[in-house]
Amino acid sequence: MVAKVRRPKKNYYVKKDDRRRQNRSLVWDYFTRAEEGAISSCNLCKRTLELTKQNTTNMRNHLRAHHKEEHSELLAKELLRAQEMEAYAESQVRQRLAAPIQGSNVEDVS
Repeated sequence: MVAKVRRPKKNYYVKKDDRRRQNRSLVWDYFTRAEEGAISSCNLCKRTLELTKQNTTNMRNHLRAHHKEEHSELLAKELLRAQEMEAYAESQVRQRLAAPIQGSNVEDVS
């Protein structure tokens, strides 16, 4: 039996003037969303980028092409985040496996 890991519920919405989806990607540390919503601006060189399909691919590609050092920094941050999430998931599995099974009728045969 594989233990099912529950991740903590996150508040994906931020309450400001109106409810908007929270920017979860670390690439947003290097960009600012324009008021129009479909345009982002690079915080490093102030170039504006169109957000096609509302994803972060164009922003990632911009960092890779024009800001190589910051792109490497982004990749390192993402790797660290992934490792932290994996460690958290493993700790949750260990906790569930270590917890006594409640309601079991297993007797200690010593």
